[in-house]
Amino acid sequence: MVQLANQKNANINFIGRISNSDLQIKLSEYKYYVTSTKYEGNPKSILEAMSAGCIVIAPNVTGVNEIIENDVNGILYEFDTVDLPALIQSLDSEQEKKLVKNAIDFILSNHKLDLIAKVEANLYQELF
Repeated sequence: MVQLANQKNANINFIGRISNSDLQIKLSEYKYYVTSTKYEGNPKSILEAMSAGCIVIAPNVTGVNEIIENDVNGILYEFDTVDLPALIQSLDSEQEKKLVKNAIDFILSNHKLDLIAKVEANLYQELF
């Protein structure tokens, strides 16, 4: 990957492994979170990036498109037709602010730890 980035003259940081305790801090240093996954069940890395205020740019695939609503709380793209640099350059500052706000609102409304814990506690109570 590093060699390909160098060949393409791309400005990409490959930062390796990061502890969970440092992840939010590291993510908050970046404006965009771009992923090229082909399938996700529940893409926690996307949720983490959204909660850190990153603009998520992700492929329109199962799992991802259940979390990202295109041009509302992130950007979805099609593998076959995307020009990622042009897509990123087309975003204006107002659109970026809206995407960040909506992403954080989405996380707070749907994926806060206390909400998830309450749902799981209710499931356990139903079992016993």
